[in-house]
Amino acid sequence: PVTAPATMLRAVSALSDDLDANTMKKPATKRTKRVEVFDEDGQWPKYGFVTPKRGLSAVARFEPFFGKMAPDVGPLNMRVVPENKGKTFKQIGSHKLPLVPGPCVINSYGALRCFSASYTACQSHMSVRASKDLGTQVYYWDAYKAACRAHKRRRGKYLRPTVAEFLAGLPTGWSAPWENSVNPQQFRDLFPFHGRVAESDKRKVVSLFSGILGLDLGVSELCTPLAHVESSAFCRSVIECRIRDKFFPRAPIFEDVATFVPKGTLLNTEGYIGGFPCQGVCKAGLQLGMADSRTGLVSHLFRLIDVSPNCYFAYLENVGALLSPKLRSTLIYILQEFTARGFAVSWGTVTGRMIGVQVNRERVFLLAVKHGVAGRNLIQDFTLMTHAQAETECNQPWNRRGRIPLFEWLKPDVSTVDVDRLKSLGNVVFPRVARLGLNILLRHLKQQMDGVC
Repeated sequence: PVTAPATMLRAVSALSDDLDANTMKKPATKRTKRVEVFDEDGQWPKYGFVTPKRGLSAVARFEPFFGKMAPDVGPLNMRVVPENKGKTFKQIGSHKLPLVPGPCVINSYGALRCFSASYTACQSHMSVRASKDLGTQVYYWDAYKAACRAHKRRRGKYLRPTVAEFLAGLPTGWSAPWENSVNPQQFRDLFPFHGRVAESDKRKVVSLFSGILGLDLGVSELCTPLAHVESSAFCRSVIECRIRDKFFPRAPIFEDVATFVPKGTLLNTEGYIGGFPCQGVCKAGLQLGMADSRTGLVSHLFRLIDVSPNCYFAYLENVGALLSPKLRSTLIYILQEFTARGFAVSWGTVTGRMIGVQVNRERVFLLAVKHGVAGRNLIQDFTLMTHAQAETECNQPWNRRGRIPLFEWLKPDVSTVDVDRLKSLGNVVFPRVARLGLNILLRHLKQQMDGVC
C-alpha cells in the first residue's frame, strides 16, 4: 500500500509568555515557543512528523503503514455486577466515592494495582474509583464468579502478577526478582526476533527509565543496551536477574537519570531509548506536564544527547494523553528540543489491540533521527516488517503459554513482592507494541528520507 500524501496542518507560533508553572516548567532555553495545531478533534494528529529545517512551523500528518493491520479483536468486555446496590456511596476517610451503576460493561482493564482489593473486594460493593482497578473488575466479573462456582473455589481478593504478565505479552515470571524464573521456550515463542541479529551488529544505546525492560525487548532486534538507568530498586533487581539469565548482555545499572553522566565506553552510545515517567501526563493525575518533577526528568535526555558525540537517534514512549490539547506544551517542548539539535521527529499512536491483545492501552512513540550519514544508515539498514509478517505476528495466538485459568486470576493473599511486581507491570511497555511502533515510524522516515537525512 502507498502511504497517503502528508497533509500539512496549519500552525501558529507565538512567544510562550503565558506558559506558567501550572502548565509547564520553562526549560532553561530561549528556543521555547507556543505552537497551536488545529486538528479536527482539537488535538495533535495521532501520526505526525516534523523536520529540523521547518520545525514546528509545519507539522505533517501521515497514515501508518500498518494502520489497517489491526486484527478484529474485541476488548475484554467484563460484565461487572456490583453487589449490595442499596448504598449510594462508599466512605473512604473523608471522601465519598459514588458506586458503579451496575451491572455495567468495562471495555478495558484498569490499573495493575492490588491495593484496591483490600477495601473493595473485601466489601460488598464497588466504587467508581475502584472500578479503574483490574483486581476489582475481576472480582465482580460475572464470568469469574461463574468459573469459581464451577470449580468450587472461593473468590480471591488480589490479582496474580502472572495475569498481568500474560496481558502484557511477557513470559511468565518475567517480573520476578529471582533467577531462572522464565521459561526460555516461552521467551523464544513470544520474541522470535530477539536473536536474529548479532549483538555486534546492533546499535549501541543507553536505556533510560528502564523499568522491567519492556521497551528494551521491543527494540532488541535493532538495539543492544550499553547501560540501564532505573530509579526503582525492585526494577533494578529484576534487570540484574534477567541479565544473569542471559536474556540481555551484561551492562551496568545506574540509579538516577538526573545525576547520570556517560563516561568511557558509554560515550560511544548511538542512541537513547526510554519510556519517561507519565505521572504528569496521564489522565489519572493532575496533568501538569513538565511542571511535574517526574515527567520533567525527560529534560535530562537532551542533556545526555549534548554530551554524547555519537548519538544520532532516540526512541521514546508515553501514554496517549501526551497528544491531548491540555498537554500541548509538553509535546512542544520535546519536539523543539529535538529539532533544535538537528533531529527529525516522527511520532505515532499504537494500541494493544493492533497486535491482537484484548487490551487497548494506547501509547505514543516518538522516533527522533539526526540529520547525517549515521541517521540515513539507521533508516536504510533496519529490516522492516512486511505486511505478511505483521499479519502473521498480529494474528497468532496471544501468549498461549502464559494463559491462566480464569478462576485462578485472583489469589486469597498478597505479598510485598506481589505488590512490587504489579507496580512494575502497571508501568511496563508492551514489547510487541513497541516493536510495531518502531516499524511504523522507521518506515515513514524511510519514505521521507530526502527531507530527513
